[in-house]
Amino acid sequence: MPRPVTTLFLARAAAYGRGLVIAVTNFDSTAVALLVAGGAFGAGFALVFAVRFAASFPALPAPGPETQDLGEEPPAVANLLVNRCSVTGAAEAATLVDLAARGQLELFEVGPDHYVVRLRPDRGDDLTAYERQILDLVRSRATGGSAPLEAILLDDTQAEGWHDRFRKDVVRDAKARGLLRGRWSRLDWLLFAGLAGIALLLVAAGLYAAHVEQTGHAASAGSRSGRFTRDGWWWVALVAWAIVLAIIGSLRSVRYSAAGQAAASRWLGVRRFLRHDASFGDAPPAAVAIWGRLLSYGAALGVARATSAAIPFAMEGPGTAWSRYGGDWHQVHVEYPTRFGYGQRPRSVLLGGLVRTIF
Repeated sequence: MPRPVTTLFLARAAAYGRGLVIAVTNFDSTAVALLVAGGAFGAGFALVFAVRFAASFPALPAPGPETQDLGEEPPAVANLLVNRCSVTGAAEAATLVDLAARGQLELFEVGPDHYVVRLRPDRGDDLTAYERQILDLVRSRATGGSAPLEAILLDDTQAEGWHDRFRKDVVRDAKARGLLRGRWSRLDWLLFAGLAGIALLLVAAGLYAAHVEQTGHAASAGSRSGRFTRDGWWWVALVAWAIVLAIIGSLRSVRYSAAGQAAASRWLGVRRFLRHDASFGDAPPAAVAIWGRLLSYGAALGVARATSAAIPFAMEGPGTAWSRYGGDWHQVHVEYPTRFGYGQRPRSVLLGGLVRTIF
């Protein structure tokens, strides 16, 4: 029986090409059926993942009764709870103000919009990891025991890692308090792992059956050195399976527990109460001497905008912004279009387009 046209074409390409080439020797009905089945399972995996991703996305509960009674959670955890399990930059400013309210630091105004932070003797309080991180930063910048707030501004090389460590510690604390749980249930993981594994296994089997392998003129006859044989597709499938599961695990992998839902509802009630006082949103950091811890929670909940804006741990990121839509200042999340090339440098668009064209 004559070989298929595709096989003959690839065989000639292997004969005339230089370096490594892909050789397909038998793309028969069995190989095609395995690849089609793999594609079907892949589509099933994508559908199940999309449904579970939408269903498990952290949704804000209804606000509880308006109250000024503060809970046991620190301001940074309150910030996480009212922002759909996401820590914003306001949590860091709120933590610094909270340390001042508890006597670890002192904040005072030395001029219009000019504030100084001063260290105070260690009170021996049991601080969380992220609170200790804030205090250590202030100590490293406070020459002679005090420093202007502008001195704690992190540069671009430090900011990303520093903020990432702060957010992870806040999430870890919230989990320890029983307020968060894993986004994916055991059934979710079984479905994801099973469907993705079957899809990749079938694709690998189809490529194996088609004898898809990589050969090179440099390799001697009968030698496997410098070659990717068809047996390697099983390893490719295994590695791809592990990468897929790792990516799924990294996709905002927490959501509210039952206790977290109740706590978030309570903090949303506190936020509504604080918004009734129009002057509270314009209170400066030094007003912690008057408001106490209420100011730190106001900053964490996105109400005390002036306090958060006056404490620049880093330049405000493009993913968050302040808005007065609705009558009150509050932080909003900014989402940008994700279509190819949007907001990228021309060089990146050109290189990305070439890669897409090649593939």
